[in-house]
Amino acid sequence: MQKKRVFLYLLFLFLCFRAGVSNITAYTQDSFGAEFFNFPENYEIRRQIKDEVLESLLDVRQSVQYFPVWGKDYRVKFEKFIRGRDLFYSFITETEKGFHLDSQGTYIIKRSMENGTFQWMKVVLRNEPYCYLKIVPDGQRCVLEVFLFNEPVYRNIILPIDFTVLMFEPFLKVVRLTENSIDWQLILYQGKSEDYRDVGNVLEKILTLHGRVKEVEDGAQNSKGDFVFIESGDRQENPHGFNCSGFAKWVVDGFYKPLAGSYIDINTLKQKHETLRGNRWNKEYYKYRDLYFGLDWTRNLAAGLEEARSQVAPSFEAADVRSVKFFQYREDSGYQVKHLKLIMFILAAAEPGNFYLGSVNMIYPKNPLMHSHFHVAVLFPYFDESGGFRLVELDQHKEKTIDEFISLYRDDFIHLVRINASGVFSPDTP
Repeated sequence: MQKKRVFLYLLFLFLCFRAGVSNITAYTQDSFGAEFFNFPENYEIRRQIKDEVLESLLDVRQSVQYFPVWGKDYRVKFEKFIRGRDLFYSFITETEKGFHLDSQGTYIIKRSMENGTFQWMKVVLRNEPYCYLKIVPDGQRCVLEVFLFNEPVYRNIILPIDFTVLMFEPFLKVVRLTENSIDWQLILYQGKSEDYRDVGNVLEKILTLHGRVKEVEDGAQNSKGDFVFIESGDRQENPHGFNCSGFAKWVVDGFYKPLAGSYIDINTLKQKHETLRGNRWNKEYYKYRDLYFGLDWTRNLAAGLEEARSQVAPSFEAADVRSVKFFQYREDSGYQVKHLKLIMFILAAAEPGNFYLGSVNMIYPKNPLMHSHFHVAVLFPYFDESGGFRLVELDQHKEKTIDEFISLYRDDFIHLVRINASGVFSPDTP
C-alpha cells in the first residue's frame, strides 16, 4: 500500500511538471512563435539549487557543477565564484563551442559579499556579444533594461515582482510581464535563412572577386566598362581599379548590366540634387567643394537600378532609409555610425533581402572644416542558418571588420540607401 502511494505521488508530480512544460510550450507557440520556443531555459536548474543561491554568506564556497536539462540536448554549467566584494552565480548554457558567458539563455546573478543583498541579474538574449537584459531589485518590484549590441533599447521597465522570486522563474515570466512594452519578436529575432539567400549569394560572388579589384584613386568603370577617372573621364593606365565610389558602382552594375546591357553612366551618377539637400550656410562652397558627392552618388545608383528594373524613374530619395525603430533620421546625414550594427540588425529583421549603400558624412580635414560625404561603403546584413546576425562591410580600402569600420567612423554619420538583392547578379570580372 505504501509503495502504491509513493508511485501515485511521483506520477502526480510528473504530470504536474509535464503540464507546466505544456503550458509554457503552448504560450510560446500561440503568442510568440519559434524564437521563444527555442530559447534555452534553465529555470529548473535554478530552482533545483535555490537553497544554495540563497545560502548564508558564512557557508559560501566557490564551486562548479554541471547539470543536464530535462528533455534538452544541452547542459547548464553552474559556477559560483567570488570577485573582490561580490559573489556571482552563473548558469551558463552549453553550445557546440562549449560553455561561454555570452551564450543565449545564460543567467548571471550578482550578490554583495558585505551584506548578502542581490545587486542585479543578467540574462543573455542572443548568441552575439553584448545582447542581454539586466534586472535590478527595487523594493518589492524590479526594474529592467534591455541591451542589443551593448546599446540600451529599453530602460526603466517596471516588473511587479520581487527579485528573489523572479530569480527562479522561467525567462518566459519576464516576457509575460513585459509583452506590452517590449518588442520581443525583434529582440529575439532569428530570421529564416531562405529570406537572406539572395544577400548571401551576392556577398559570396563579391568576396570571390574582391581580391582581384585593385584600389585606384578616383577610379570607376564608365558605361562601356572602360576603367576611367570619375572626375575627368580620362582612361586609367595600368593597373586598373576603383575607389570606394567606383567599387559601389561595380556592385550595382552587377545587377544593372544584365537588365540594361551596359554599365551605369558616370555622369548620371554625378548628378547633383541641390534642391534635395544642403543649406544656406554651405551653398557658397558648392562650386569648389563637392560636399554631397557620396550622398548624390549612392542615391543615383539606387535610382538608376530601380529604373532599369521597373522601367519607371523613381524619386531620387525613394531608397533612403528614413525610418529605423529606436532611432531618429537626420536629414542629409542619416544615422551615427556608432549605432550601425544595431541599425543593420533592425533593418535586416524588418526588411530581409536588402543590402545597403552607405555614404559616410564627417568633418573633412580641409579648410574650412565642413561636413562632407567623402566615403562610400556597401553593407550586407543577414541572419545565418543558426539564427545568428551577421554584418559584412566592404569598400575599396584595406579590408576591415565591421567593428573596425565602426571604430574608425564612430562619431560620424552614415546615410543609407537600400538595394534589393534579388534578380540576376553578374558582376564584371576585373
